Amino acid sequence: MRKKVLIIGGGYGGIRSARALEKHPELEVTLIDSHPYHYLQTDVYDFIANKTTITDISVSLITLFYGSNVSFLQRKITRIAPAENKIITACGEELSYDYLIIANGSRTFFPSFVEGLTEHAHGVKSIKRAFEFKLKFEEAIYKKVESEGTCSLNPDFNIVIGGGGLSGVEIAAAMAEYSQRFFAMGGYACGGICVYLIEGSSDILNGLDGYLVKKSRKRLEKLGVNIITGNRILKVEEHCVHLSNNMTIPMNFMIWTGGIEVRKIEGDGFEYNQRGQLKVDERLRVKGFDNVFAIGDCAEIVNLDGKVLAPTAMLAEFSADIAAHNIIASKDGKNLKEVDFELPGVLVALGGYFTAGIIYGIKLSGFIGFLAKQMVSHMYKWPLIRQCKKALAKSCHKG
Repeated sequence: MRKKVLIIGGGYGGIRSARALEKHPELEVTLIDSHPYHYLQTDVYDFIANKTTITDISVSLITLFYGSNVSFLQRKITRIAPAENKIITACGEELSYDYLIIANGSRTFFPSFVEGLTEHAHGVKSIKRAFEFKLKFEEAIYKKVESEGTCSLNPDFNIVIGGGGLSGVEIAAAMAEYSQRFFAMGGYACGGICVYLIEGSSDILNGLDGYLVKKSRKRLEKLGVNIITGNRILKVEEHCVHLSNNMTIPMNFMIWTGGIEVRKIEGDGFEYNQRGQLKVDERLRVKGFDNVFAIGDCAEIVNLDGKVLAPTAMLAEFSADIAAHNIIASKDGKNLKEVDFELPGVLVALGGYFTAGIIYGIKLSGFIGFLAKQMVSHMYKWPLIRQCKKALAKSCHKG
């Protein structure tokens, strides 16, 4: 009888582990997600800056594994019962497993102590939130264009981005570059958009290499982004943001990228850290359960040097490879792999044809960095699209 493997989450980690396990016909693999698509959240900066469409940041989970030994099930999981080797869905189904991979990712964390943040700020960790922002942004741009000739009475169009981490920096750069390009191409006198990037710590890209910080700051300043560091956002109102230095910034829109929280699924006997991440051992097994693995953002992943690894798409994929390998090894009675890797680097998209990055110790910037970023994105997405096209062709042939 084939062993049943359930994978919760169709993000970077879930997709990677499913593709690794589909090569093993002795396994019955089911990928479960509440949405029928895979969201390429790492490319959202181009989407909200109108350089790409919704089809550029999503891949169908229904067609991706059609005809393989991986099945897709669109369900929301409400509870895991690891002692009984089963999960419970929102509609009351009980699904059994021999092995489980939890890869349900994270979402934007809106801290309750920042008054008005939830009501007046947008997140971009889901297609829905990004699409809602994009629509409202486009409507506001239209109104600004319609005001040509009278806009001198109210020339300001401000976007505030809360959080100077990787997402905040990339979105700030994309929006500022888009603003310059859009209004210049139309020859509008209304002027562009003022982008404010607010970070509570002493500098942007906290924790990243100084080279990336320096290059990113220089590029943002060239694009006209107003960088405010060392000041926290205390209160958000419909059309203004209040900072801890008593500064008030008028704004049309606000994007919040100041943190993430895990999409926590209750599990009997699971251990969590303060951020809600599952505690796992060096082999990515959820502590206390040898047949349950957790990968990506939802897990606290520590390498053999004791370093907690930052939750990124790259980490999700690396950890997915280990989890998939260890399921096969467990089934075959072989040795399991440990988290013995260091992430190879990071690329920061900074608007237009400019990217800064460090890959395997090699420093990149400008157009060369942009090409590297494009290559990484293409290498990730193209195999998925190709697999979907093959599945669609197979489906049409059968029809």
